[in-house]
Amino acid sequence: MRNIFTAVALLLCHLSAVAWKGDSDKFVFNADTISLSAPAESGEALLYDTCTACYNATWRATFKFDYVPSSSNYCKWFIMADSTSFSTELNGYYLRIGYTGKNIALCHQSGSKSETLSQGDEGRITAGEPITIVAHRSETGAWRVLSIAENEADSTLEAEAFDAAVQNNRYSGFHFKYTSTRSNAFHIWNYSHRGKKIDYSDHDSGSVWIEPLTFTPDGDSQNDLAYIFYKLNEPAVANIYVFNANGVLVKHLVNNTQLLEQGVVTWDGLSDRKLLMPPGIYVALFEAFTAEKVILRKKIPFVLGVK
Repeated sequence: MRNIFTAVALLLCHLSAVAWKGDSDKFVFNADTISLSAPAESGEALLYDTCTACYNATWRATFKFDYVPSSSNYCKWFIMADSTSFSTELNGYYLRIGYTGKNIALCHQSGSKSETLSQGDEGRITAGEPITIVAHRSETGAWRVLSIAENEADSTLEAEAFDAAVQNNRYSGFHFKYTSTRSNAFHIWNYSHRGKKIDYSDHDSGSVWIEPLTFTPDGDSQNDLAYIFYKLNEPAVANIYVFNANGVLVKHLVNNTQLLEQGVVTWDGLSDRKLLMPPGIYVALFEAFTAEKVILRKKIPFVLGVK
């Protein structure tokens, strides 16, 4: 397993290339290492980086806590977030590192509410021992979180879950909570991420498109989802429906839902009745509107295929 971690390290970008934003005055940056260096008083500190990786995505970082973590001294690593409000409300996923169990937990956050999806054994995070954590999300929303300490030969599976509730990503970053005696106790290096990214720069506002135009939802993690991308010139309420070749509505993907200016919605080939639809031609209807006008209305044919 150590070779896997080495390969991931070579594939991903190093932390030194990241344009960190947030409470940068509370940190010291040295080559590819970040160390918390905050005033000696209880507080919170965050750093964030833009990140659109959502599917077939991998996030990696090495952590070292100088002291045993607690409910007052721990880190939330937000690997997917739609905003930088790490301490209040957002939609996304984070790894809780430390806390009362001194372990690693995969959590889903919706607004101000958090849910623990899966977590590893207690006592995993110890004082002074570096530990590398890798989180992977498959194309269909299957999560695996692995860790390997500096003195270990093999990795440990910390969390495993299936959750595809959040399908957009804008930021990745860290939120530290610390007491006055631990304001210099946290260190991170080798931070990186990669994955399927959405490049909206090649598309004008008022665009909607599907990738791939032929998808095969057979569970092999290859083209299992149809990605419906959109780019609007302003936030809007939207409907996204899927019809079969006979014009029968088979799936309400989005129904009178507020959307941001850009994003992606996926279809796994299941109908509203949770039945896998047969191979054939389907049509996605995308409608976006405000109280004053229709911003975009478009029909896009695509194929549900088999291998």
